[in-house]
Amino acid sequence: MLPDSLVIAAGRLGSLRKNRSAESTARMILSRVTGDQPSPRDVLEAVIALEAEGSISFQTPSRHEVTERILRGGAFPDTGRVPVDWKKPAEALRVIELAFVQAESIVESFEAVGGFCCNIFSDAYPGKLRPMEKQRFSKSGKELTPEHDAPDVLFCRGNPALLSGSCLGITGCPYPSAEGKASSYYIGRAAGRAGVPVLSLLSRGAPEEALRGALDAGGRAVAVLGSGLSGIPPGAMHDLADRIAESGGLLISEYLPGTSFAAFQLTAENRIIGTLPRALVITETPSGGEPFHAARRCAAAGVRLYSVRFRTEALRNRPVSAGNGELFRDFGAVPLTSGALPDLISFCRG
Repeated sequence: MLPDSLVIAAGRLGSLRKNRSAESTARMILSRVTGDQPSPRDVLEAVIALEAEGSISFQTPSRHEVTERILRGGAFPDTGRVPVDWKKPAEALRVIELAFVQAESIVESFEAVGGFCCNIFSDAYPGKLRPMEKQRFSKSGKELTPEHDAPDVLFCRGNPALLSGSCLGITGCPYPSAEGKASSYYIGRAAGRAGVPVLSLLSRGAPEEALRGALDAGGRAVAVLGSGLSGIPPGAMHDLADRIAESGGLLISEYLPGTSFAAFQLTAENRIIGTLPRALVITETPSGGEPFHAARRCAAAGVRLYSVRFRTEALRNRPVSAGNGELFRDFGAVPLTSGALPDLISFCRG
């Protein structure tokens, strides 16, 4: 098993590369590194060997202000990747060494405040996430060659057992109708009462209601964040995150602890919501809404997809609920009613 700090460091050493994403390049490098405590030089030697074999090919990066600062002894950036000139081993080794030092500091500081890390080479890493691939399409809509899309490292706070346990995913739009809001809370509460953990985004609207429903019933909740674990702004979401962790639940983030929230990061987390649970319920969504990102993942991950069928045509045809019908028609979502909920919860109990 490779140390978390090594995986963090490798993921941040993203040079300008040919034909490969930074993530897949980092994994290829790490797959060649052996031993319990690999050194920066081991990483560099793996890169040189892979390039000699023709497995990877790097373009020489243009000089970059951040790179220059590092080579002068400055700090590695808090976020983002740094271009590395692998063809200049002496310079590359200096950058790798600094990445190691700062990655170790990140892990130690995070663990000191009660968090824990889980990297993709670890036995504790959720098996369902490992094969996750990017859904990439050309402008014409044709699917391109898939790339690995699983997070390299998960930063967590709370109950480790919930990382790989069975759970029910519940999500929906951030501005639900009164019926959508009530449905999210009701389903979350029913799962919580039955002892089934509820998985959702740490986000306002339907996800927030689902998480609160589970907690109010004395159940456990698992929240996926669109920020680092120490980057949650004060307010309702921060209070909810504390409540989840303190009640035996789990907080998960793929971002470095201090990373600030950004909407596109929360969108990216939908791929985890659509992969990790046994079943996913989308309570309410407009046509093409954010929950569709999660729905697209379900079939490939073997996750059962459900969506709420509202009682009347008037409720079903509202713009905020129009996407539910598309989920039934185009994604094969199973219509969920209150009568079918006990069977769904029983399935998720495992």
